[in-house]
Amino acid sequence: MGRGRAGRSEAGSEADLAGLTRPPAAGRFRRVPDGRAERSGRAPHGDVSFGRNQQVHDASVTARPARVRGFRGLSVILALGVVCLSALPAMAQAGRASIPEGLISKPSELTPDEVRQVRTYVNEHLPRLTAENIDHRRAARRDLRRPLTARGVTVSFRLAYSAQLVPELRRLADNQDRGVATIALLLAGELATSPAAQLAVDRLASEDEVIRFAAASSLGETLRVAADGAPAMNEQQLTNLINRLGERLQSEENPLVLDRVIRSIGAGATNQRREFANLRNAATRLLGDRLAERVQNADAARPDAEMELSMLRGAETVFSSVNRGTLSPEALRASGLLSGQLIAYAERRLNAGGLNGDEVQRLQQIVGASENVIVFAWSLLDPRAPRRQFGLRDAMGPDGRRDRFRTAADAVIGAQGVLTRPPFEFSTGQFPR
Repeated sequence: MGRGRAGRSEAGSEADLAGLTRPPAAGRFRRVPDGRAERSGRAPHGDVSFGRNQQVHDASVTARPARVRGFRGLSVILALGVVCLSALPAMAQAGRASIPEGLISKPSELTPDEVRQVRTYVNEHLPRLTAENIDHRRAARRDLRRPLTARGVTVSFRLAYSAQLVPELRRLADNQDRGVATIALLLAGELATSPAAQLAVDRLASEDEVIRFAAASSLGETLRVAADGAPAMNEQQLTNLINRLGERLQSEENPLVLDRVIRSIGAGATNQRREFANLRNAATRLLGDRLAERVQNADAARPDAEMELSMLRGAETVFSSVNRGTLSPEALRASGLLSGQLIAYAERRLNAGGLNGDEVQRLQQIVGASENVIVFAWSLLDPRAPRRQFGLRDAMGPDGRRDRFRTAADAVIGAQGVLTRPPFEFSTGQFPR
């Protein structure tokens, strides 16, 4: 019997669709007076402990600005009521079809009579997804999500529920109404079955940025089910989703969609379940390698604030993965590669000049998060390595001091820097400064 997710509502929450102002958690930290974050508590198995007094930069101290400007399609979705659809604990409502909790948690294949119960439930609620009344749409999605948010949802139930829902969701995902299409894709993500995930995969390259955002969100929800539920997909199938998201990461130009892609890959990169260890390694490695390539090619003379926020998201996501336990050497090196590229990019930005206070602060966040990744990855690759930090954020300072930052960066990406020597062994030419 799979672990349940009662009370969860990520796929339909305002935080997932519009609240891209909140960075992912980067380990367990507490604030200390100097503005940094100190690691506290006991490290879980596989984590690197730096002791109670070892400090790391908190790249998330400053709140992100809202990121919805220029993306009017998202406001359309929100107006159609895709948000505020929290899971409800009750499985039945008066006068409506219901699915018994025992059926949802049944470990064996559903009987024909039980399948009919599922079909009746779907047929009652599905038509309201296209209702003119927005409240009816909200209620329909809430009702269709309800079985998937109950405790103990099993693979057997997911497969039976998916068989009834996916044919209709496929049709709705191509609806001219973006709100309807988005609801269909988000529901598909929570099913966490291969046919349901394919609906999102097929729409990752849509010409409509709203649909691309919804498709990436859908795959992220499937990967979250794999982290704390019982997906009806094996590790290879889930890894294939990561690879498709990686393709989108290489080419996506809309900053909100790019951020959503990074977050969805992060759902795989931070999966701590032992049976999905390869998935976690694959996601972390892919995120590091693909985003590093984009950062390396970024034009520092023509900066994009939204892209820089996505860079920060990537660094924080990789840190969350590195901070949660053992990773493969390949994944750790990819994490270091991304961090090195981010540090080199920050140096190019400083060299270009003309930065205002907000821009410098954003670069400080980026190099602080990158430094954290390097320190942790280095210690995991070589436990005998000295546990030191490089003071990149302080070296840059609030006024963007180029000379001091370059000296500090040399210790990381210079000819004798940490990343150009074992165990990372990158060439200095890989980090254009």
